[in-house]
Amino acid sequence: MFLAAFDRGVKPYDTISDAPIRPGELRGANPNWNPANSDGKYYLEIPVRRSLVESRNTSAIRVAAKAGMENIVAVARSSGFNVSNIPLVPSSFLGSWGASAEAVASAYTIFPNGGTRFRPYYIQTIKDRSGEIIWRNGPIAYQAADEKSAWEVSRILEEVNKDGTGKAIRSTYGFRIPSGGKTGTTNGPTDGWYTGYTSALTCAVWVGMDDGKTILKGSSGASLALPIWVDIMKGSDRLPNIKNGPIAPARDLVVEPVDDEVPRAIPVNDHEIPLAIPAR
Repeated sequence: MFLAAFDRGVKPYDTISDAPIRPGELRGANPNWNPANSDGKYYLEIPVRRSLVESRNTSAIRVAAKAGMENIVAVARSSGFNVSNIPLVPSSFLGSWGASAEAVASAYTIFPNGGTRFRPYYIQTIKDRSGEIIWRNGPIAYQAADEKSAWEVSRILEEVNKDGTGKAIRSTYGFRIPSGGKTGTTNGPTDGWYTGYTSALTCAVWVGMDDGKTILKGSSGASLALPIWVDIMKGSDRLPNIKNGPIAPARDLVVEPVDDEVPRAIPVNDHEIPLAIPAR
């Protein structure tokens, strides 16, 4: 949805409300739907990019609303997802629809490759009894997203691994290869996700039960899936034709200055009020 929003002119350094969603604010929303931020805190305004870095649900929903459901579905389709199972309601903004790890990993190839998506394949070659290759397969790539929009998302996903929900990659697990990615946790939790990439390899990890039961109370994608991802990716340099390095930026991208003063106070009616609002 951030990719769709950037396509529609939203900028990473625009500010967006992170306050609780008001009843009736979102057209088509179930009146009983009450999305919350996982830390129980809310901010009056934060930069759009911090909404993704910190997995802040209420501001992310507003970013998605700016993008529009039709545009989000169009981006999801070009990214390789089966969009027939996406309910056209605001709760879908938070990924309440299902997708396989294969589909998610393939979609994430868009970000380190300037909007180019690589379709997954399982069989590389077929040989005859004498060892001669009689059939060869290879990656199928196509431009799935705008290069600059994809890079803007990638730059934010790199921030996730530096000081966001994925920061344990460096601080706890010592993974120093340049990377970007995103954690994901469903209610319960019944699913724990971490999908990320280096310049050369993209990997999605899902932890969950086939019957949809709760995995482990208090767990998250960061605590369950992320360590598995690190173990896999630490050995990636030993794979054939894999050479990790810096993630290349988009061409002609104008990089705006970063303002990390979040949370902060903002003037309202000539008074300073704290940005944080306790959960109710």
